[in-house]
Amino acid sequence: MKKKEMRALERALVQFSEGNYSAIDSSNISKENLNLLEKIREKIEKSAIEVKKLKIKNSVEAAGVAHDLKTPLAVIMGAAECCKDGMDDKDYLGIISEKASYMSELIGNLTDASKQISGELNDYKETVQAREFFTNEFLRQKAFAEGRGIKIKTGSIPKNVYLVIDRKKISRVVQNIVTNAVKYSPKDSVIKVKYFINKGKLTVLIKDYGEGIAKENLSRVFDRFFMEDESRGEHKGGSSGLGLYVAKELTEEHGGEIKVRSKKGKGSTFLIYLPVKTNTVQTATERFNSYGFFFKLLITVCFGFIFGSFYRLKRYAETHYIKTFIGANLSILLLPFMWIYDILSIIFYGKITFLAD
Repeated sequence: MKKKEMRALERALVQFSEGNYSAIDSSNISKENLNLLEKIREKIEKSAIEVKKLKIKNSVEAAGVAHDLKTPLAVIMGAAECCKDGMDDKDYLGIISEKASYMSELIGNLTDASKQISGELNDYKETVQAREFFTNEFLRQKAFAEGRGIKIKTGSIPKNVYLVIDRKKISRVVQNIVTNAVKYSPKDSVIKVKYFINKGKLTVLIKDYGEGIAKENLSRVFDRFFMEDESRGEHKGGSSGLGLYVAKELTEEHGGEIKVRSKKGKGSTFLIYLPVKTNTVQTATERFNSYGFFFKLLITVCFGFIFGSFYRLKRYAETHYIKTFIGANLSILLLPFMWIYDILSIIFYGKITFLAD
């Protein structure tokens, strides 16, 4: 290659790097290299356009999140001022609690979405009995729904169905879908939950009779920051557009999938598919949790002075949760209190819970 052509190519590439894609000294460049430059120019231009679009998209998304946080914060500040002035014509503390819960949910979804994208979301999967897990999850969600005048009716799961899941992540999936269903359902309505086993998968069906989703938006409901226009802003507490995105990502991380069926004005049905575990080999703490109620209670009552600490240390070795290690030490330092708490935990929850999960 001649020096003149090399210099012309160098000048062209420098111009490309500065954003100038037109001025090329074609008189000193061969046809072959001109074609190559043209391909480079097209790729750089295309990349520049995509980056610009991404910046605009991110700025719009950031503005939407800022709006979603700003609105309930303004309501909280206003309600707090009314409380300060001694006004009691409304349930201002209830308003503050509701808006604070919404902000907490939004921030949680933002954090989960960010960690999911960056791969920083910690992963600990264990074998769990599907009946025990989902029964407890929907009991928690029932309290949330009933506080908003909505009932949750659940079906039953066979006792011998096991899943390999990260409890916290699948709990987040359930929470996000139920929260979404409650948000867009009318007062005094019902959310139905059913379970099916088919082709090695557990299907969790969650059906509401709320506003539903327009047909043209069904393919986009799991997109990050997607919201139907009418659901933006003040609509029943607002929406971040992240809840369903996070639910889908976490479900797929478990080898499952999530689908939606809906008609505008007729409600929505979300279906969570999770692989069923066929080999139910369990860890030591999982085996203890699977024992009968009276056996667990007897062990805790008779040997709780040392068993609680041993259980948490074993649990820490399985999960590497630092708070479980802290709980093991507290079981020794605060022996009488932790012993009593563990007994009550077995009675009410069927397993040791405090600083153990």
